[in-house]
Amino acid sequence: MTTFQYYSGNIYKSMPLGTISLSKFISKTAQPKPTTIALLKTIRTTDQKAKRDKLKTQLPSFTPSVFVNPGSSRKYDNIDHFTGLAMLDFDSLPDTNYAKEFKEELFNEYPYIKATWLSSSGLGVRGIVNIPVVETVDQFKLHYAAIQKELEQYKGFDTATKNAILPLFYSYDPDILHRDNPQTFTDTYKPIKPSRPKHIPPLHEPTEKYGKWAIANTKKSINKITGNGHPQLRAAAYAMGGYVAAGYVAEFDAVNTLNRLIDSNSYLSQKSPIYKRTAKEMIRKGQSEPLHF
Repeated sequence: MTTFQYYSGNIYKSMPLGTISLSKFISKTAQPKPTTIALLKTIRTTDQKAKRDKLKTQLPSFTPSVFVNPGSSRKYDNIDHFTGLAMLDFDSLPDTNYAKEFKEELFNEYPYIKATWLSSSGLGVRGIVNIPVVETVDQFKLHYAAIQKELEQYKGFDTATKNAILPLFYSYDPDILHRDNPQTFTDTYKPIKPSRPKHIPPLHEPTEKYGKWAIANTKKSINKITGNGHPQLRAAAYAMGGYVAAGYVAEFDAVNTLNRLIDSNSYLSQKSPIYKRTAKEMIRKGQSEPLHF
């Protein structure tokens, strides 16, 4: 059973007050005490960020990623062990409805996510990723960097949670999403020195024949998508970026083509703004590797 420590919401009080199991944390997030619900509702209806932040200090906080030595304060030097959990934090989303939809999209898209829920402000989303139990801070950061590489495409992604000892404020979400047996995100970040610049001048002006081939290949890849959209879309858009770098398609036309294909795909069109952002980003990244016929 995974357990971690909880603290006072006052960041200057860094001694753990006790421990809580992950399953209990999830149930308490869905149904906290009435006084806690009342406080969180006040936080969510307060317009001034400074006032919201001050109110948050009345909430307990948690460190789901690490467990510090008994009787020790919350800092790196006092870490006893890691828990196999990494936190996600998406902040300053447009509104609560957007946050609710994004919470579901994130949970459904990535099977290694243990849980997602609304933040204490209601304008953010928190999540827990299942990772291997590591032994050092550096190992944790390598896994986190791989998570960041995958998820930084989304609006509001906050890298603060790469700090494994960072306290997480308590929240309330009766519709918290969770799964009992998530997959484990085992990837680690392996930086690769690029052999060529990101933006490479086209080798020649786009030709009609090669341009048609490039678009046909992309259309074929997109039309096959009926689920688990991001990995397949990322691959197709990255290849399209390669065609742009090779000079077969102009970047503007590549982006417009992917946007049209996303809108016409019954699965991708359900979350078209998110998938369009992914496509644009991968077209740019794909230009680091020209793809020739």
